[in-house]
Amino acid sequence: MMRVLFAVAMCSSFLWAQFKPDAASFSEPPRNYDLEKITLHLKLDVDQSRFEGSVTNQLRPLFDGVQYVRFDCVDLDIQRVALDGKQLAFTPFDDKPRKGIEVDLGAPYGPETSLALVIEYSGEGTGNGGMYFIKPTEQQPDKPYQIWTQGQDMDNRLWIPTYDYPNDRATTEFFFTIRKPLQVISNGRLIDVKPASVENSKHEWQTFHWRMDQPYVTYLIAFGAANWEHYSDQVLLPGRAEPLQLDYYVNQGVGEETARRSYGETPEMVKFFSEKIGIPFMWDKYAQVTVTDFVVGGMENVSVTLNTDRTLHDERAALDQSSRGLVAHELAHQWWGDFLTSRSWAHLWLNEGFATYFESLFQRHMDGEDAFRLDMLQNQQSAKNRNTRPVVETFIDPETDGSGNAIYVKGSSVLYMLHDMLGEELWWKAIHHYAQKHAYGVVDTHDFEIAIREATGRNLDWFFQQWVYLTGHPHLDVDAQWNASTHQLTLNVKQTQEAKDLVPVFHLPIDVAVDTKDGVEEFQIWLDQTEGSWIFKVEGMVQNVRVDPRGVLLKEITFEKPEAWWLYQLDHDPLAIGRLDALAALEAGEKANRKVLQAIRKTLSNDSQEQVRAKAAETLAALDPDKAIQSLIEALDDKSSTVRSASLRAMNQCKNSEKASDRAMKLFYMDQSYEVQAAALKALSQMPGQDVVALAQEGMTMKSHEDVIKAEALGMLVTQNADGILDTLIAELPKVRSRELGRAVLGGLGDLAAKSEAEDQERIVDALIGYANERRGFSAYAAAQAAAKIDHPKVRTFLDDLAHNHPSEFVRRSAKSALDRLNKSSEASQTPSHP
Repeated sequence: MMRVLFAVAMCSSFLWAQFKPDAASFSEPPRNYDLEKITLHLKLDVDQSRFEGSVTNQLRPLFDGVQYVRFDCVDLDIQRVALDGKQLAFTPFDDKPRKGIEVDLGAPYGPETSLALVIEYSGEGTGNGGMYFIKPTEQQPDKPYQIWTQGQDMDNRLWIPTYDYPNDRATTEFFFTIRKPLQVISNGRLIDVKPASVENSKHEWQTFHWRMDQPYVTYLIAFGAANWEHYSDQVLLPGRAEPLQLDYYVNQGVGEETARRSYGETPEMVKFFSEKIGIPFMWDKYAQVTVTDFVVGGMENVSVTLNTDRTLHDERAALDQSSRGLVAHELAHQWWGDFLTSRSWAHLWLNEGFATYFESLFQRHMDGEDAFRLDMLQNQQSAKNRNTRPVVETFIDPETDGSGNAIYVKGSSVLYMLHDMLGEELWWKAIHHYAQKHAYGVVDTHDFEIAIREATGRNLDWFFQQWVYLTGHPHLDVDAQWNASTHQLTLNVKQTQEAKDLVPVFHLPIDVAVDTKDGVEEFQIWLDQTEGSWIFKVEGMVQNVRVDPRGVLLKEITFEKPEAWWLYQLDHDPLAIGRLDALAALEAGEKANRKVLQAIRKTLSNDSQEQVRAKAAETLAALDPDKAIQSLIEALDDKSSTVRSASLRAMNQCKNSEKASDRAMKLFYMDQSYEVQAAALKALSQMPGQDVVALAQEGMTMKSHEDVIKAEALGMLVTQNADGILDTLIAELPKVRSRELGRAVLGGLGDLAAKSEAEDQERIVDALIGYANERRGFSAYAAAQAAAKIDHPKVRTFLDDLAHNHPSEFVRRSAKSALDRLNKSSEASQTPSHP
């Protein structure tokens, strides 16, 4: 699904979307009909933020005697329900996870009858879910007129009365009437665009007719409406009679160069996924629509992905960021999530874990093995930090859940291990069989397990049990002893995680690589107990031992190796992830000697991977803060902005020189990378003799993608408690559009509140509450989290209202969690300390 680029990141580090449905959502609701087709006629009034029209739900009862049917809908004005022109009675219901209307059909029906129920209704775009209306504001007059929708998890019920759970599929036909020059892009193929007549309107109107003939689940219904710039490609795919149309829609004024900077790799992605999965892209077209103020990073609606406009960036920002991950992730979902859809939210990893892993596979296709392994290392690290619950469970308590991100990163980590264990041929055979067998269907994890067994003959119940249905990950203590006289290597491995509750003793196939003067000798061991010991005959003189050398296992490992072995690994490991391990181990050493420091300087200068050079800069500063500055200054000439930024950040730990100040000042004003400029500004704030406030004020005037320089400058002004900083933050708050600036403003207000007098604290509280009430979805969440740092009666009332009344389940739960933390903090502060 969606990838967060903004609001969640304002309160924490960059994360993928925190999609966490409530507990009831994890079990499929009972249903008594099969939804066959949805036909929608809707007039969209962007000026009044209103919509009105009708939806026809064509359905077939699943068994005899069906007289009452339910449709999900929230905050809609239902005027009339009819069957064959006859008005039907209906009543509201609220039965989690469903809420809506129950319709009396007037007589019982059975599977032999297809019923077309017409519901006439209207609604308003509140900005709290479902359909969003974007318009210029006094603070942001350059905003375009736009309408867009966001359906996952069950928010399409806020604008369409229908069946809104992912265990049923239907075809769709939409007629959207909207004023010119706005255009509507939706699921399927565009049949036609016709003039429309709307009474008492000064505008010209037109109706866009879209149709999707293949069935799909209702949360993937979507549209975007605006006056777009449109660019396109076509790609020929084996198995498709006609070229596939690829469309890129961006706001007016963006330009083709910027649009293609983000979307230009789409043709290669489509060819790669189609070829590797063995199923060509299956929908009529693929459109990527870039929308303003999107609540997440991207959403994989069938044939029409909606992405945040923050993924569009200029040539300078491209030095530090790429849209590849977002674009590949949402495209991969067209197979994993759209073509095959998890039948309940409990099995969402089949959508999100797959899309995340295939995103990394495309990274390997484009940039090679190191890029792939580094990508997966990042996923594994995130998974270990959030690995508190099983990937699949139906007994989740959403109020205490901490694993929202695990379905993405742990899911991809599980697939990584599975791919490696099966090998290339069997992996792709299983993937193709799974997709082909369940084409246009809904699936659960058992379907995936069975497909693997059918395609490969392998029974992997043990694998899925420990990695998917249980939780935790192995903590390995490793010890290696080399006997040069007997040429025997003894390897001892122990699992040290506490095996209880849902954390098992893992069954692990572990690869071992032994580096010798004569080459590399490879072994595999199988650990299925808490500990084991193995003896290998090694012909050459051992230089190093690497356990899980390709970094496949989701694990934590402690391996006490001789310093010489780590130095050998730093200089010779063919994979960047191994060299990063060596740097981390050397940094953790008690004291660095000249040989270690020399090796790290060499790595900083010569390593082929920018991530390794960046880590070397940080490691050198940590080990040798008094003497590292010259090497860090030299690293400021590195061609990689990642290394230059890391070197500037590392300078904050060092004894700086006048030359360091001069170089940082030059980079602040002259570097082409916005991230480097921001890092230089931060470095200068730590150097003696600098006018920090003046530098920060200069940074406030500098334009940059995502406002990264301005955000850094604001943080510095807050730290310095500069004159007028509160007024500055409150003035900036309504203008926030970037995650970096949002984090700086909201974080700054929270920090100031803790040390402010009552009058200023009141201003901060009012500003945060006002921002949350005016903003949508995740922005309301971010403001709520910032306000929760302040123990104030208004904050408590505000959070309590969000927790009970906000339409978004995510915001409700987050507000409750914030209120609980506030209460616990208050109780702790009132508890007397022991004498």
